[in-house]
Amino acid sequence: MRIRNIIWWTAFFILAILGQMLLPGIDLMVVGLIIAMQERNPLQIIWVLILCMLLQEGQGTMDFGASFCWYGLTMFIYYIGRAIFETENIFFILLVCASLGALHFGLMYIFSGLQGVSVPFKRLALESVGEMLIVPILWLALHRLRGGVARHAD
Repeated sequence: MRIRNIIWWTAFFILAILGQMLLPGIDLMVVGLIIAMQERNPLQIIWVLILCMLLQEGQGTMDFGASFCWYGLTMFIYYIGRAIFETENIFFILLVCASLGALHFGLMYIFSGLQGVSVPFKRLALESVGEMLIVPILWLALHRLRGGVARHAD
């Protein structure tokens, strides 16, 4: 990775962590994973994925493993969708984000139950809707800021 790329990703993760302090329950790092997958640089995807998982596991309140399921299923949704749609299309991103909202609800419901923590249904629903609404806006802003460097091999 070039130094400019390293600086960009460092700034991204710092801002994502700060953003998650302001918006608890909403994963802002998933936007970086989506951008990394769009750029199709395997080494970059691996590093971004590892950092996302370690940071979420370290700062989260759920038992070990929730972020591994979250990011693994996020990648699964993305790659299934990529086989059907063009990945830089906003409708593809909206579809992925709608899936992520449903996934967030399901995973948090399951993992909080396994952990014996009662999460109010309304809060979980609001977090899931927030995930669906905030991620596409952040993706659009960061995609443009990054210069849309995704490879066009869809």
